[in-house]
Amino acid sequence: MAEMLAGQPSLGNDYGVVTRIERQANDWEPFGDIVVTAPTDSGESCKIGGSVKSNRQISANGVTAEFCAGIWTAMDKEAFAPGRSALALYSAPLSADVSDQLNALCHQARELEKTGTHALFAKGIF
Repeated sequence: MAEMLAGQPSLGNDYGVVTRIERQANDWEPFGDIVVTAPTDSGESCKIGGSVKSNRQISANGVTAEFCAGIWTAMDKEAFAPGRSALALYSAPLSADVSDQLNALCHQARELEKTGTHALFAKGIF
């Protein structure tokens, strides 16, 4: 929230400054702990549903079954609009090797999203 109030972007290069923060957004569960709204790099408004976890949900072995099911549950909700929505996980830091692999995977998924094949890619992973 401090970054939002200071007018500083905090969500990476693809998003501008957060314009709204909601908590306990039931229509985004299980990613409804926090929902932020920010403009994309093209200026469109994007809602990002976030899940706050005290333990790591991603390891070298992949994700937990519960987390995986939660991703698909959230993406099937009416509140999630492909191309104008995203999901975020706030948890304990990932190990360096997992972080690097996950970062590469996310970049690959973003490129596939531009071609419309991202859903097939994601279903193959999860």
